[in-house]
Amino acid sequence: MTFTTGTRQGCLPTLRAAWQVLRSVCVAAAVAHAQLRCRGLNTLAAMVLLVLAAMGASVSSAQAVCDQTVNSTSGATINFTSIGQVYHLCLTVVTAGAGHTGDDAVVYGLYSMSGTDALNQLPIAGTSTSAYSDFSPTTSRASYKFSPKSANDNGQNANSGNAQIDITLNSVTTFAQDSVTLYYAPSCSDALLECTGDSHATTPWTFTINLPTPPPTVTSISPTSGPAGGGTSVIITGTNLSGATAVTFGPTAATGITINSPTQITATSPTGSGTVDVTVTTAGGTSATSVNDRFTYIAAPTVTSVSPNSGPAAGGTTVTIVGTGFIVGASTVSFGGTPATGVTVNSTTSITATSPAGGTGTIDVTVTTAGGTSATSANDRFTY
Repeated sequence: MTFTTGTRQGCLPTLRAAWQVLRSVCVAAAVAHAQLRCRGLNTLAAMVLLVLAAMGASVSSAQAVCDQTVNSTSGATINFTSIGQVYHLCLTVVTAGAGHTGDDAVVYGLYSMSGTDALNQLPIAGTSTSAYSDFSPTTSRASYKFSPKSANDNGQNANSGNAQIDITLNSVTTFAQDSVTLYYAPSCSDALLECTGDSHATTPWTFTINLPTPPPTVTSISPTSGPAGGGTSVIITGTNLSGATAVTFGPTAATGITINSPTQITATSPTGSGTVDVTVTTAGGTSATSVNDRFTYIAAPTVTSVSPNSGPAAGGTTVTIVGTGFIVGASTVSFGGTPATGVTVNSTTSITATSPAGGTGTIDVTVTTAGGTSATSANDRFTY
């Protein structure tokens, strides 16, 4: 029986069932025709597939654009930007009959196992004689899925091999450069639909993979509060903080940012109010918010009245101070810059204090808390 090696048209995955039946005829004659590529189809099969491929042409036109097109016999560099991304690596297909050049042997088939017989197995896992199979490796740094395609997103169809490899980044354990090596048979030709020598895939083809920059995290801040007027030096602890381009307190950018280490940043709080999340931004993204990054702005206290508003120069007058923003256990009172004694914070709006001695004339009574010192006004005046 004589077989003619025909030019195989680019088969879409949906055509595999038809091709499998035709391919079994070729396998049966492999002993008599050792150099005939069993993945090649006879002329009749090619004609059938031509019609079917025309019917499915719209499928390839809807594909995404290649992320990269290579023509290499050694490998390619893949740059991922996020977990879950699918990277479309297109190979350069040599026109059928044009000769065994460029990456033609790579297009014939890339395999996960060195020594796989490329003549009798389809890419990539090399476990089937009739259908492509995915390869899902896990390295010490990440896990992937490699999916072969007969047609690439440039509109080229392999004659019998893989014109494109789609690589999915499933997960990352260590954010660094990684590599995965597949193998091809250099004596095999997708353009010629045959192997002119050893058909075993033993030549390495390496995917050098740049994993995405990890996002930063914020695990703690200290202190966790400061005055509404800003100016608090805050130490931010977390991970992947190197290369930080911004630190924000709520919607407002911090100032005085110093990257102390990959796990620590010092920044100065801007003005603000309420409780906000402190976030760090790097090339890997912005840290997710959590209860660990909360910073509370403390409003400065106010003094709206003092009673009585006069007393002897010798001091000793018990004065009730009314206002807002007083903090129990964390408020001090001064009469014209001289600390009062006997300070009792009755509530957030009332303090009792004893006037110090030595005052002369009319002075301002001020209250100081973590939120700052009360602004002076005619309402806080006390006369000695």
